[in-house]
Amino acid sequence: YLPAGRPYTDEEIQQLLQNRIDHWQQHGFGTYLLFQENKKLSIGYAGLEYANKTNFIDIRYGLIQDMWKRGLAREAAEAVIKHGFESMGFREIYGAAAPENFASIGILKHLGMTRCEDMDYYQKDLEYYIIRNPTPLRQL
Repeated sequence: YLPAGRPYTDEEIQQLLQNRIDHWQQHGFGTYLLFQENKKLSIGYAGLEYANKTNFIDIRYGLIQDMWKRGLAREAAEAVIKHGFESMGFREIYGAAAPENFASIGILKHLGMTRCEDMDYYQKDLEYYIIRNPTPLRQL
């Protein structure tokens, strides 16, 4: 369920990495690498970023296939949502997934997100979800 529908080229990987770094530098938050305890190799990522140069905060997560079906993506996504609401004070967080990506949609629903029928910040055939912070600390 890669956004491009295929593995990324080396050039695309470098650009995606630079985009993540740029986001951190511009906004002070972003996507984290995930590691297994006591291991040096990354098993995935999770974080929050502005979606497609909008004001919408989007949750992002993904794991290497060997780590699927262990609850790790859900655990990382829960931590990211909690941090976004409690520490960052975001008013709402969105999520997007391909309609056939049942695992990702299940995570979004587990997080307490509800379907947004009128959202399309990636201009792709995706399902969009939202969760609102009941006690936001700041206005975006």
